[in-house]
Amino acid sequence: MTDAPDTTPLPNAPKPVRVALIALACALGATVLAGLWVALIAAPEFRLWIAITLGFEAITLAAACVALGLGLGRFRAGFGLAALCVAGTAAVTGFFGLELAASPNIRPAILAGDSPEITLRVIRYTVLARLALAGLGVALATLAVLSRNAASWRPLRNGLILLLPVLALSVWLFRYDGVSVIVGPVDSGLGVARLIAALFGALVLLVIASIGGHLIIRAFEMTAPDSPEAGRPAAGVKPSGSEPNDGATA
Repeated sequence: MTDAPDTTPLPNAPKPVRVALIALACALGATVLAGLWVALIAAPEFRLWIAITLGFEAITLAAACVALGLGLGRFRAGFGLAALCVAGTAAVTGFFGLELAASPNIRPAILAGDSPEITLRVIRYTVLARLALAGLGVALATLAVLSRNAASWRPLRNGLILLLPVLALSVWLFRYDGVSVIVGPVDSGLGVARLIAALFGALVLLVIASIGGHLIIRAFEMTAPDSPEAGRPAAGVKPSGSEPNDGATA
């Protein structure tokens, strides 16, 4: 005999999160207008450019509509995942715009247009706006999920603290050529000792990264309805599912 599945409805996201998602949806929709302007003004004779851009802008507009639905309280189950997908779409289309504008097939057409400087500036600001909106979407998704349980913030904080030095060292290794400093010529006892220390340090960092990642995953697990720690909203945050006339559907 198996236990009946837990059908307890999830609380809706806090109202400030939903209001911020509505603002995010409007801003993301505004970037679609900028993308369409670039596609139709920058290189109207390049039909492949127009077709590809229209496709990505349609995806971006769909993501903005999803964000608007989330902000209006139409979804509860999968709220955090849906908001995260919106953020991912904004990031991907942002990088797409940056890479496409730098393409050797597209950039000459832009430079040959009537206002290449304005076009490139619009592309740059649109990309930056979408990347910023992607970061905001990730923050809102995290806040929406962790607000279900005040205790989930502690493992998230500890996990981020552990991952910060790993991230900083990774940036130094791959952005500032730290690998060549560590893995230098091994032609002396000092070089061998440096390499052994580097391998030992890599193992230590791997353990720290694993612990930090586990703590972050644990923080989100604590918000599940069947979690023993679930049911304690964060201090000062009132789940909007408890508000009268919320208008949300399960």
